[in-house]
Amino acid sequence: MRCLTCSDGIARYGTNRCDRCTRADRRQAAARIKVTISATATGEVLEERVIENDYLIVCAGNRYVDGVQQYPGKGTTVLTVKTDRGAGDAA
Repeated sequence: MRCLTCSDGIARYGTNRCDRCTRADRRQAAARIKVTISATATGEVLEERVIENDYLIVCAGNRYVDGVQQYPGKGTTVLTVKTDRGAGDAA
């Protein structure tokens, strides 16, 4: 049986949709999220952001983003997170 959404794929057993269309629905549902950063000691909300079809890097303490490399042809981004050793980290 053909997928009723795209007509290209073969529908999964017990459904009328192919794997590709099912995955696309999951991605769309998770495309918009709200991230809340709060202080653990007080519960105070430090920042809130709603992001859609994007990513968010949160660094705490002596961690920081040192580099960003983008490879548009592959749709890949590599983020380098480092530790500031001068900030008192013994690790």
